[in-house]
Amino acid sequence: MSARLPVFLLIGILAVAVAVRLYGLTYGLPYFYNADEAQVVLRALGMGTGDLNPHLFEWPASPLIYITFTLFGSYYVAGSLLGIFHSVQDFAERMVADPTVLFILARGFVAITGAASVYLNYLLGRLLFRSQIVGIVAALFLAVTPFHVELSETVRPDVPMILTIQLFLLACYLLWTRGHLRYYLLAGALIGLAVAFKYSAASTPPILLAAHSTRYKPGAFFRRLAHPWIGLGAAASILMFIVATPFSVLAFPEFARDFLHMPSYIRMEQPWAVPPVPSWLHLLTDTLPRTMSTVLAVFSALGFGWALYRRTPADVILLTGLLSIYVATALGRIVFPQYGLPFTPFLTLFAARAVVELLGRLSIAPQLRYGLLGLSIAVVVTQPLLQVAQQDYTRTQKDTRTVAKEWIEANVPAGAKVLMDGGRDFFTVSPPLSYSRSALARRMEEARKDGESGKARYWETLLQVSGHGGYDLYPIQGDMPHRTVPQIRQEGFQYVILSSDIQAPVITGEAIRWDPKADTLYRSLQREAVLIRTFVPAALQPGPTLWVYRIP
Repeated sequence: MSARLPVFLLIGILAVAVAVRLYGLTYGLPYFYNADEAQVVLRALGMGTGDLNPHLFEWPASPLIYITFTLFGSYYVAGSLLGIFHSVQDFAERMVADPTVLFILARGFVAITGAASVYLNYLLGRLLFRSQIVGIVAALFLAVTPFHVELSETVRPDVPMILTIQLFLLACYLLWTRGHLRYYLLAGALIGLAVAFKYSAASTPPILLAAHSTRYKPGAFFRRLAHPWIGLGAAASILMFIVATPFSVLAFPEFARDFLHMPSYIRMEQPWAVPPVPSWLHLLTDTLPRTMSTVLAVFSALGFGWALYRRTPADVILLTGLLSIYVATALGRIVFPQYGLPFTPFLTLFAARAVVELLGRLSIAPQLRYGLLGLSIAVVVTQPLLQVAQQDYTRTQKDTRTVAKEWIEANVPAGAKVLMDGGRDFFTVSPPLSYSRSALARRMEEARKDGESGKARYWETLLQVSGHGGYDLYPIQGDMPHRTVPQIRQEGFQYVILSSDIQAPVITGEAIRWDPKADTLYRSLQREAVLIRTFVPAALQPGPTLWVYRIP
């Protein structure tokens, strides 16, 4: 193999990783169809009011919000110097009226983070298994892992968390091979930063313990764990979490409230995230194959078995991380699709190592071995690459919610009181209808009562730039699903818009397991309301099915 070939291959893989993560960057804009994206982007924008408390501690995602705020601030400064923005108020009004640039900046950052994660997979494969080929193959496998690509295109903390976990693995490698105190402190700090992105990273500290233990001879296991540098690493972890999430201390009651409320909120608002089979089985049979594609998941399982057989120090470190994440996830009753993402660096490393080493054991000519390696890699990446291409193409198509918005605004009179499926803050699962001025004033007052000055300022600015028209919008939340058409008619509602993103568990009966009255409104609408339009996504068209009802 030419000495330059690995470099060219790596550059090509990184180029593919960047391209598939940046493609479709403008999906949905200027509207936003992901509630988590809206939380990050609009809370970062709200920090421009001077309130640096994100008022969001359920992920907690604070580092991503602060990074996003810094990007927006830099954009404002550059625009001011170029004469584009004349004041902070001018900037705020333009961005609230059309947040396209803000979302592109934030999505671009996460996409580059995802591509950097691919490079770190190369570095980890090369160092842990002492093989440049393993590193290159591991980078390729992660570059085309479908769910890693999908979440790299969205302003969520998942991919930055994965990048931080990979940096933590790199610190653990240095700890294992060099054993200096600074690597314990670095590893601990990276744990704290990863947890600040998402609490699920709290399952990774056993990796540090495994890396530490591999430096010593067998025996006296507990004495090794009592090493003072372990304690210093733990202290560095706590300190970094506080630095990255300062309002976990500065606004501790709010932090504690959100943190403790999180499990009950998920159970109440998203009970269908509880799988029909035990979590440990659902992860293996559904979550991981969906995250990685079936073929890549099968080769990952092969790599996992090979690692169990080899049990090198590198295997012990990675197996410890993989199993600790699996156990922590399997112990919970809730399994969201994104719970599969933390497994991807470990599994792609194992898959790459197995393919390279198993073929390397064949007693055949080097040219034939390289040919079989290329063929094996092609077999592995074809399915996920096709899936990624389909995902990216879909993101360039007009969403059903955009189509529905255009139809509703042409056929439903402005000022109508509308009940819609949606989240606590934004109707991301439903058409992005404009609020009426009275509805905006109501949302502004609600935010002020909740003590969220940034959110209140957002609604106030939107009120300032909004014209006449719009709708009096209310979310289907709380006990609203338990009501009937006569009850909502009495409250003045004239239209109801349902989204399959919310109603699918009701229609299939999954939600009934948790709330026997969950389908009351839906069934009542079928019997007593007038279905005036249905929007069904065509093949490769993004968006949910939407139903528009008129209350007679």
